[in-house]
Amino acid sequence: MSLRFRVLNSVLFNLIWFACLLGPGWGLPWLGPVSTAAWLVVHFRYVHAPRPEGWLLLVAGLLGYVTDSTLTAFGILQFPDEVRALSWFGPTTTWMISLWVAFAATLYHSWSWVRHLGLAAIFGGVFAPLSYLAGERLGVVTIDGKRGVAFIAIAWLLVLPTLVFVRDRLLPTGQLPPEATVPPDDTSNGDDE
Repeated sequence: MSLRFRVLNSVLFNLIWFACLLGPGWGLPWLGPVSTAAWLVVHFRYVHAPRPEGWLLLVAGLLGYVTDSTLTAFGILQFPDEVRALSWFGPTTTWMISLWVAFAATLYHSWSWVRHLGLAAIFGGVFAPLSYLAGERLGVVTIDGKRGVAFIAIAWLLVLPTLVFVRDRLLPTGQLPPEATVPPDDTSNGDDE
């Protein structure tokens, strides 16, 4: 897999992250789910192994629903009423589930270098709470203080290694050929023959 595709995958995920978190704050709760869906349509056009990746995204969406719904049910997370539009799935929001699915689309690509479950646990436990805290600063979620941050860290100490484990069982990242997830360069003018 080329560096170009990994960087593009990472950049597009970050744009989706902003769409998912800024959309509800701007009164556009559909922005994150629609952006995620549009990205995935293009993304799946270029991936080498769409079936395993599709299963991974499904697992991530379900795991995200369970994780964030549990954190919400126990008062760790609270979503203001104005950002709960399109929340058809109970305690968590549609844009949060979209965020989980979009993140899973990085696991075979820009996050493929994370192969050790201990490293995944450290990254999950450190960086996921920072992402939720950023959401709190943007006004789309409220976290129950230090206790809430600790519970989010504990959840992600388990969640990210689980997603990496599932990813590697569905299709080990080493089985992807280097060019598999890269669209061909269409720079030739046909005079190469």
